[in-house]
This record gives sequence, C-alpha cells and structure tokens, in this order.
Amino acid sequence: MPITKSALDELLIIHRDRRTRLYDFLETVPEDILTRPASGPWGNIVGMLAHSVRTEAYWIHEVARGQSLGLPRSAYVSDLAAVRGIADTVNQATSAYLASLDDSALAALVADDTGREFPVSMSFLHAITHDVYHRGQVLLLVQQSGRDVPDLDYL
Repeated sequence: MPITKSALDELLIIHRDRRTRLYDFLETVPEDILTRPASGPWGNIVGMLAHSVRTEAYWIHEVARGQSLGLPRSAYVSDLAAVRGIADTVNQATSAYLASLDDSALAALVADDTGREFPVSMSFLHAITHDVYHRGQVLLLVQQSGRDVPDLDYL
C-alpha cells in the first residue's frame, strides 16, 4: 500500500532531524572510534554512515526517480565531514524530489534491478528505515567504546 505525501513529508522532517543530531553527536566522538574496524562489510562507523546515505540515493533517486546523483562509492569516503557533505547533497535532492510528487505519483509502481515492483513511496520508506537500522548500529558501536549516546528515537 502506498504511503501518502503528507505522511512522508512528516517522516522525512523527523528523519532529517535525527540524522543531523546523529552527525552533530558524532562530531564529539574521537576519530579513532569512528574509524575503528568493525565487523561487517562497511568496515567502520564512517563506512556504515556513507553506505546508509548511498542507499537513500540508490532507492529514491536511481530506482524510483531513475536518475543517479553521481555520488562516490562508500569505500572512498574516509571521514565524517565527507559523509555529511554527501548527506547534504542527498537530503536536498530527496526533499526536492518528494516536493515534486503528489499522492498519485507516490502510488505509481517502479521496479528494482531484479524486476520486483513496488510503489514509489516504498522507496522512501525503505531508505528511511534502512538508515534507522544503521543509526542503531552506529550508536551501539559508540556506546561499546564507553561513551554515552543520545536518544534519537522518532517519538
């Protein structure tokens, strides 16, 4: 079932706020924690953040919109400032794209590279929930280093 534009508008506002608050918090975390090797394919916290932003760009812009933003691959992003710069680009593009859509456009079907079809609105929801998943992983890794972490719940 498609998600309405008004619901996505509200969700995106909250999502952007929590992403900004996460990045602001991470600027207080020592670089050695952000770049400490972690299990999984992204290598460390910075790599995981870059992957999450690239995932939004892929699902919303490449799959739903049909346009690449031409971002660097996650493996080539080495620090939090670079991730923030990429996130700013993606945030602006995502907000502009959502502003251009109405409920009927959000209900239109698109297909991923496997041919699986879903409403455009689900690409937004997938990107946002994917980011929430990785935000939790990032906060857990920071907490395991002995630091207190902020509450970034949506409610």
